[in-house]
Amino acid sequence: MALNIVSYNLHGFNQGYPLLSCLCESFDIILLQEHWLYPDELSRLDSVNSDFLSVSVSSMGKVLGSRVRHGRPFGGAGILAHKKWLSKFKCVAKRERFIAVFIGNVLLVNVYLPVHTGTVEYVEEMRCVLADMMDVIDDCQATNVTVGGDFNFNFERDVRMCELYNVVTDNRFINCDDLLALDDGMHPVTFRRNVDHSGTFIDHYCVTRNLRQSVVKSHIIDSGANLSDHLPICIEIKCEALSSLDARRDVEFRR
Repeated sequence: MALNIVSYNLHGFNQGYPLLSCLCESFDIILLQEHWLYPDELSRLDSVNSDFLSVSVSSMGKVLGSRVRHGRPFGGAGILAHKKWLSKFKCVAKRERFIAVFIGNVLLVNVYLPVHTGTVEYVEEMRCVLADMMDVIDDCQATNVTVGGDFNFNFERDVRMCELYNVVTDNRFINCDDLLALDDGMHPVTFRRNVDHSGTFIDHYCVTRNLRQSVVKSHIIDSGANLSDHLPICIEIKCEALSSLDARRDVEFRR
């Protein structure tokens, strides 16, 4: 049994929609970041493809509570799951920076981590988000875990943040960057800056060590239909753990 997962930072629902609708034709699970939708607009994710269900969270709730809508919206995370996985699907946590769901006995965590500024405030926010994520994982007693999405840092180049990530997550995860299918001499790029057209690699997947051998391949999608500044990144997981949810039926949803 295989699970095909793609992570895509939309840079806004409208900009990401053209490629998002295409991704629904090829993938089982779609991890979304930066949909920019207000709370009363989250149902738009359900309309992307009738074969998919959505779980999502908006970053715009506090803005609505303080003032009228103006300026560019921001943030937001979501997961689209094909309905063929409905019997094995369970959402266990939704936060502004991550969403956690079970697919069978695999816990899948979609992350949209803070933008890397290098400040003390940034480091503290990262610690808090990652610590909260680990609390959810521990409460679920999950052993097969995949974390994917927009990490907003490069594991190879941002050594300090890589070390922080490993410390807070207790070195439980191995990143899957080495599985990327790349042409000789090419460096992976998942984010392109519009100003200088430079690129960096800040979208990743990490899995628990026991699940690493089940990740069979990974690749980045570069499509003319993509209007976002991010490129989707994909993995395929083959794992018998996907075959059952029975052991996790009693997991409590954590807001």
